[in-house]
Amino acid sequence: MTPKPHILVLADGFGAPSYNPRLRSLCDGLHAQGYALTVVVEHIADLPFEHDYPIHELRLYTGSKIDWAAKNIWGLLTDWKNRRFSTLVEQQFGAETFDIVLCSTFHTCPLRAAIDFGKRHHIPVITDIRDIAEQAPGNQVNYLAHQSRWLRMFVAPYQRINIRRRNEQLRQASHVTTVSPWHVEFIRHINPHTHLIYNGYDANTYTPEDVRSEEFIISYCGKFFGEPIQDATLLFEALAELKELPYKLLIHTNPEGQPLLRELAKRYGVSAEIEGYIPLSEVITLYRRSSILLVLTNQASAQNVHGMMTTKFYEALGVEKPVLCVRSDEECLAQVIRETNAGCVATTVEQVKAFILDKYREWHKNGFTRQMVNSEQKQRFTRQYQVTQFEQLISEAIRPQVSVIVPVYNAANYLTECVNSLINQDSQSPLQIILVDDGSTDNSQAVIRLFADNYSANPHRQVRMLTQQHAGQSVARNLGLQHATGRYICFVDADDWLDTDFVRTMLAAAAGNDVVQCGYRRTQNDGTTVETKVPQHPYQFVAPWGRLYHRDILQDVVFPEGMIYEDVVFSLRLWTRHPRTIILPYVGYHYRLSESSTTSRADKAAQSKLYTAIRATRAPWWLKLYTFIRLKIHFRQNK
Repeated sequence: MTPKPHILVLADGFGAPSYNPRLRSLCDGLHAQGYALTVVVEHIADLPFEHDYPIHELRLYTGSKIDWAAKNIWGLLTDWKNRRFSTLVEQQFGAETFDIVLCSTFHTCPLRAAIDFGKRHHIPVITDIRDIAEQAPGNQVNYLAHQSRWLRMFVAPYQRINIRRRNEQLRQASHVTTVSPWHVEFIRHINPHTHLIYNGYDANTYTPEDVRSEEFIISYCGKFFGEPIQDATLLFEALAELKELPYKLLIHTNPEGQPLLRELAKRYGVSAEIEGYIPLSEVITLYRRSSILLVLTNQASAQNVHGMMTTKFYEALGVEKPVLCVRSDEECLAQVIRETNAGCVATTVEQVKAFILDKYREWHKNGFTRQMVNSEQKQRFTRQYQVTQFEQLISEAIRPQVSVIVPVYNAANYLTECVNSLINQDSQSPLQIILVDDGSTDNSQAVIRLFADNYSANPHRQVRMLTQQHAGQSVARNLGLQHATGRYICFVDADDWLDTDFVRTMLAAAAGNDVVQCGYRRTQNDGTTVETKVPQHPYQFVAPWGRLYHRDILQDVVFPEGMIYEDVVFSLRLWTRHPRTIILPYVGYHYRLSESSTTSRADKAAQSKLYTAIRATRAPWWLKLYTFIRLKIHFRQNK
């Protein structure tokens, strides 16, 4: 059995006030599936739970408010906290071997540490973003909300600076996950590889159970910030008009929210028990005794919060109690409530009243209420399903994203430089480097074997050795294509090399394109650049190198065997598929002028064979004519 990947998990904190149930549940699930986890978090408070995997806490503050304030102000100028976290992670865990970094945060720390570690160790990074500042225009929600009020004056500059820093890190992540369709749409402008993984509920904890209650209870357990984030006015207006109904309104909320809700209750003359938080065990008991569970939100708009997928909704979904969402966000949450048939998303007092009366009648008849949710849709929001989604993403991230195929024939003098340029790519995307020895008679095979021995088991820079009797680079490239597993394909000649940012630059432009093409430098053995060329149109260069191909566009496209200038036929076969091609104003490929170059002079018979192969392609007549003219000129110049 193939061992599960070793994951370095970096997070903002597991202690109060965040607790981070999303990541804690994910780590528990991955550990149960056999993944090796090393979890590193910022120390905020003592961990209030037991765990079966190592959790290392990094203390960044002494505990005094002066120290906290001074370091945060200094961090505005220097990004001190992120840099310190990154340094500590490297010092303490840099000697260990990991397959991937998973970073979860609701602000910026420890994004830099995750990206830095991924770069240093050439491993992919998945970043899980639970909240972003832009979801709350006007800074209604801020990262300093739990701190002293005088520090809130720094919120605006703090967020502006950290948004820029956050975006810099997100652009470099292999994948990004986030919590709502709104968040996905927003973050995809920063990183196109952004995926939706909802928050959810623990299917083993939040289970439905019909519990008879002597009282018709409407309850809410969760934070309340007041307007514009949450607007409970419709609820109190409706209850004020239902004074004859024997309901009991129970609210357990944060200290800041209690006076806001008491003021609403007083204004509308509504009886309500408004108290502080209760333990989780009591929360679940209250849920099962309740006839309606409240989800307090507000309409999403340019002034209000977007993508507010509150955990309280998922918990209510788990126990299958009727949900009254007031006021409807008319966005992501409302859509999910409708899809799951979880309850009512109200925009008017009449809707609230009608829903309460309907559930009152159900309670009066049965002694309890039960919401007939869509069970198939409900499964999408379990913590267990989240683990499956992350597992799939982890598998995708650590598999080779780019397969680099290098045909090798008597290139021992240059091969080490070529392969090192591939291994040392600064991209975090995994590379599969396929070295195909074409029956070399020099020391090339020994060089290949040395790299394969050292990197064959490395999932991030995997070097694979293939051998064949001398049959030419077309056969070698085709053999490499048969063994390539990457989503993208790249060809490099054995005496050439790449700039360290080649893969990263080409991948950054790959989304939505079949071929990414760049320029090249013709270079002498001493490193002197003779010529620099950037193509003006896709048909200008026929060489297969200097391009990144999506593997789907190369399906059944192979190099013709047994002829010279096979690149021409290969490119024509490719162009008949009308690939979406983007040309970058970037020069990252070095073409070496050397004696080992595979370019050969063509006699009349070889030219005739080449022309016949060109005619046999399905390329348009004008492209064949253009190719014939260029070849005629080339052959005349190289007699």
